[in-house]
Amino acid sequence: MTGDSRAVVSKLLTDVWSNGNAELLEDLIDPGYRSHIDETNPVRTSHWTGPIIPRTEIAAYRSGIPNLSLDVTTVLADADTVVAIWTMSGDNTAEASVEDGDEVIPASGRPIETTGVGTFIVKDGKVTEAAYRWYPLGPLTQLRFFATGAVEIQLSDERVSLRR
Repeated sequence: MTGDSRAVVSKLLTDVWSNGNAELLEDLIDPGYRSHIDETNPVRTSHWTGPIIPRTEIAAYRSGIPNLSLDVTTVLADADTVVAIWTMSGDNTAEASVEDGDEVIPASGRPIETTGVGTFIVKDGKVTEAAYRWYPLGPLTQLRFFATGAVEIQLSDERVSLRR
């Protein structure tokens, strides 16, 4: 099962996130799937389940970073839990549309790079839950910073404002 779980997560990150093959989501994501990506402003998706969540999240990232790619460096598994580490990179050459246009971030033309760490729960060959963390700043947070010259981020129990 551990090998199968690793393969499912690797396929999600490589084929869907990096290569943009969103049609594979139905095969990889459980109908009860829940996701935790703080920077996508998940107000609407907090009430959703299933493949629509990663479809919306990935669309937000790929809309502003059309050449987005992930270089998956590590995938570790123990029973149903899989942890993956990757580098995400690309160029912000288009407007990023978050949650179907609820937030639009203008293009900066700048390169984006960040390290991502994800924890995934895989049951019966499908991802049922995922939590993503970005270091030092997530891709959408970087786009917001380039667009406005300032961004506020949460660090533990404190909020920090960054300004150019």
